Amino acid sequence: MSKLDCVVITGAGQGTGKAIAAELGRQKIHVLCVSKSDKCEETAAEIVKAGGSAKSLRMDIGGVKKTKELMTAWIAGKSFKRILDGSRTVAGADHDGGTHVLWM
Repeated sequence: MSKLDCVVITGAGQGTGKAIAAELGRQKIHVLCVSKSDKCEETAAEIVKAGGSAKSLRMDIGGVKKTKELMTAWIAGKSFKRILDGSRTVAGADHDGGTHVLWM
């Protein structure tokens, strides 16, 4: 399997979503940080500051039509070959603070 070009992480403004976004950024995968709040912008900035590649997109994914419009506009003109929608993940943290991700 070829390396992912981009991963879309919802809830990237805080908690587990932010931790997953940061880890993927460390793995040199471009991360699109999505959140209802502007905290996703902070997460993307932290990833870039650490040497990774990230952008942010503030939106509420509860609105399917608007989400589709915003994602279509964001993807337009991009040359990513493989994009993973990180909203299809189950994540949890262990007692040592590590984050484990189960890709579905």
